[in-house]
Amino acid sequence: MTLLQEVTHTEFTTIHDYNAIVNEGTDQRGTAILAKTGLHLQNVKRIPSGRGIAAMFQGIWIINIYAPSGAEKSGKRVLLQQ
Repeated sequence: MTLLQEVTHTEFTTIHDYNAIVNEGTDQRGTAILAKTGLHLQNVKRIPSGRGIAAMFQGIWIINIYAPSGAEKSGKRVLLQQ
């Protein structure tokens, strides 16, 4: 399983034997989870901004959150906390 951040393309057809669960955000960037074919993810949850995606795998939550770093991005981090 692979967690991706700042995804700008939602098509992952060239990555063989993996399925992509993508959360495209309002600014055409988002997060994604790539799971090997045959791994069954359930209860997929998405943050509307695209900055977070989560799914359950065998009773364990897999959570991918992109929170920008740096002082100039502090306003965006506050939005994620609300």
